[in-house]
Amino acid sequence: MNFPNPFADATTFYFRATRAIHDARIRLFTLAGRMIWETSAVDGMTTWDGRDIDGDAVANGVYLAQIEATGEVLSEGGRFVDKKAYREMKVVVSR
Repeated sequence: MNFPNPFADATTFYFRATRAIHDARIRLFTLAGRMIWETSAVDGMTTWDGRDIDGDAVANGVYLAQIEATGEVLSEGGRFVDKKAYREMKVVVSR
């Protein structure tokens, strides 16, 4: 989840995993599918200031956020394998 949503200046993404993770990425996309921002967030939270990869303020509107977390799980063969989990949400910028 992110809070506040909608936001004007910044929003903070929070997530909690049910297993230990070794990599987590948060990506933001326009509704047309263009990625505008990406960051690593293994500690369970990160803040977005409403700026794109180039440092420009994004326009008011709805954006799609994707959280991808990777952690090890025990397979049926008794080996640890990486497993990815995804969560998607909408983020609203309103200045």
